[in-house]
Amino acid sequence: MATYFDSSGVDLSGIVDGETIDANDVKLPLQALKDAVTDMDTMLGDGLVLDEQSTAPAAATGVVKLYVLGGKLYAKDANGQVYDLFSGGGTSTQAPIANAGADQTVQDSDDSGNESVILDGSGSSDGDGTIVSYVWTEGGSQIATGVNPTVNLAVGTHTITLTVTDNDNETATDTVVVTVNALSNQNPVANAGADQTVQDSDGSGSESIELDGSGSSDGDGTIVSYVWTEGGSQIATGVNPTVNLV
Repeated sequence: MATYFDSSGVDLSGIVDGETIDANDVKLPLQALKDAVTDMDTMLGDGLVLDEQSTAPAAATGVVKLYVLGGKLYAKDANGQVYDLFSGGGTSTQAPIANAGADQTVQDSDDSGNESVILDGSGSSDGDGTIVSYVWTEGGSQIATGVNPTVNLAVGTHTITLTVTDNDNETATDTVVVTVNALSNQNPVANAGADQTVQDSDGSGSESIELDGSGSSDGDGTIVSYVWTEGGSQIATGVNPTVNLV
């Protein structure tokens, strides 16, 4: 037999108005009682009937009738007293609180065009249960799950939404803005070496000279090219090339 009302939820979808329900299938938790409702004009007729062996609260005596109105469940005892019962299992549930963490600004540390960022949903909470799901989305697409996922974000500004779901299937959202800045590039420093004076040792009209660019440097990276020119024309490449000069 199905349980129509217990501490975990209410399911009235299969009940016909006026149907008698076996008391063993129905549980009305004592903590679900609210203030008595005396205005019966708001009720929807006699509704459903429980027998006298019902597990209704001790405050309700004799035959108990159930009513549904506006998504809430009501109980009426044999003395005409009406009790307003919370829907959703007789207990009012609280939605969780989502906390996507503080906004972040990071730098593309390796100049690759993207950067790994750790998201932080650990500040989220649920006052009457536990959070069972953390889902992170950007632009409607899921990018991660979990409390502290690591995501790879491109250079630019990202608005990321955290959706948390608790054990009562209640949800809440919060957003965090993560800005990934491009690496601030520094120009390299070129050093062509000390000036040289040499002699045409064989009287041929030219002499081989070794150039020295090893003193060049780059403070935030590496030098990938050394090009030597004279009068606008390339004469050599590399750190220490040998050239024949007239």
